[in-house]
Amino acid sequence: MFAMFPARWGTLLSAALLAACSGGASDAPATIGQVELRWTPSRASGVHAAGGGYRVYWSTTPGFAPGDPGVQSLDVPWPGSGQTPATASLTLSSGNYYFKVVAYAATGGGIESAPSAEVALAVR
Repeated sequence: MFAMFPARWGTLLSAALLAACSGGASDAPATIGQVELRWTPSRASGVHAAGGGYRVYWSTTPGFAPGDPGVQSLDVPWPGSGQTPATASLTLSSGNYYFKVVAYAATGGGIESAPSAEVALAVR
């Protein structure tokens, strides 16, 4: 089952703060940032087929594991038609965030790859 994601395979993840804007009450402004995440697509064919895709995990705690309490996720399924999803956009409030991405496939019971290296980003 794990042969789909060999140990040497890794997903490269980068994060970029695309835009930030202030809002809210004048005494307590809230800052919101649009974050765009990009990764190198997996070469595993099951990821780019019906039922496959990527899952982006993020936390405010460095060194988190995807199953830890408080970790949030966004599913980025394969859209079909030969397209390869390799980006995700999130809107986050101000703070420090840590991101990881995994690939998954419908075959093998939806098993996930090992998480990518963690990427840190400060939203201000």
